[in-house]
Amino acid sequence: MNKSKFITTGGYPLKAERLQEQQTAYQIFNSFGSLAGNLTIISGCETIGTTVQNGFVFIDGELLEFRGAVATSTSRVIIIEESVNRGFENGIIKEVYTIRYATFGTNETSWLWTDFKRSFETKNIPANLVTQLEKVDTKEDKTIVAALIERIEALEARTSPLIKVISGEAAVSATAQGYNSSNFTKNYVYVYPPAGYTMSNLSGFISSLAEINFSGDVNGDDTLWCKHSVGSDRITVICSNSETRSASRVNYLAVWIK
Repeated sequence: MNKSKFITTGGYPLKAERLQEQQTAYQIFNSFGSLAGNLTIISGCETIGTTVQNGFVFIDGELLEFRGAVATSTSRVIIIEESVNRGFENGIIKEVYTIRYATFGTNETSWLWTDFKRSFETKNIPANLVTQLEKVDTKEDKTIVAALIERIEALEARTSPLIKVISGEAAVSATAQGYNSSNFTKNYVYVYPPAGYTMSNLSGFISSLAEINFSGDVNGDDTLWCKHSVGSDRITVICSNSETRSASRVNYLAVWIK
């Protein structure tokens, strides 16, 4: 950083140039804001209620005072310049100082307040941060990634679909007359899981009448039925009537998912 030597003999040449040199010297401190990054809250600016308190922010390479104000989710930050004028010995008033600060407002150039992030003290950075980052690509991590890749490849290599729908029409076996609406050993059709699936993969099943054959005097004391039961290795559908003359036929539809 540049330095001025005030303590010297022979009559120090205190002129405007010396003051300009001081301003040039302390402008170097703006560079410290780059450690935190652009649009950073350096200090202060705590939100109390809906009001952001005073503090300091770093915008486009410049450290600026922030003057608090009420904020909303759409508030924008602008930079304001205020001139300070003073009278000179010749009686003319001129600008001698410029005050620059940030606050909320509307201007051609502005930044969303939500884009500002709070900095943190560098002493809070772990001393072994580099070591921790180097350990990210460890054998354990590679094992996890390899396992995930293997699972993806297995899914991509499937020859059977994840969802299987089967349907059909079939005649019942063990045809018998009588009231057998609760007897799953007569007038039945078996539906088995498709290849590669088990009963645990059954997601939905429905059956219906396809054909019923009557015999005798069908009247108010007769019964017609079509129902199914899910077992450990198959679905049993029973379908008939109490005065059947031949095997009934059923429709069925089953959905299997794995």
